[in-house]
Amino acid sequence: MRYVVTWGRGNQREIGSVAELDHALDEVAADGSPRVVGIYPPEHLIPGSSPWDGPQPPALQIGLGHPDRSFVLWLGPDTAVGSQPEAPSWPDGAAPIAFDYAGDPIFCGPDRARVTPQAARTAARLFISTGQRPTNLHWTTDDENLFPRQALAGGDVPGYPTAAGEPDPCGWSTVDPAPSDNRGPPRLDPGALREPEKRIPP
Repeated sequence: MRYVVTWGRGNQREIGSVAELDHALDEVAADGSPRVVGIYPPEHLIPGSSPWDGPQPPALQIGLGHPDRSFVLWLGPDTAVGSQPEAPSWPDGAAPIAFDYAGDPIFCGPDRARVTPQAARTAARLFISTGQRPTNLHWTTDDENLFPRQALAGGDVPGYPTAAGEPDPCGWSTVDPAPSDNRGPPRLDPGALREPEKRIPP
């Protein structure tokens, strides 16, 4: 099956193999900026389409570009966030990571950034190989804080956010939870994640 890897504004690569996926993800990660990466069946990118409109093949979103922390979001019959129990815990007081989401910063904190970049890439490889939810992670599907009901009711094409501050189909928020006095979006100190404390529960 073919998939389309998307990131930023207008960046798309059609893939059909793990090697092509790895090449696209290497391209995304090359500049070292945290980004939301969508891995979609072509049907998801038809104008006006939404994964909530009816039966659609599943899709995946991952975060790339941060050296130590990522996220994996499953867009299927039961939307879910992946977690990796052995990943380092989120340091107390650390600000969320600002991932670029179609040109806007999306703030991803300890509720979503619960995997390492390597685990996120493994999940992406498993997804395009099987078309199923990756088995290398634990999954949370019923957390109202992760998936507000108003967000799940519908929205725009995945990978392209709604207006700032409004929920999108994937439950993302464009509201900065820790304003930084116009000094740019808050960043998580990469070194702070290199000393594990207590583990993230599955």
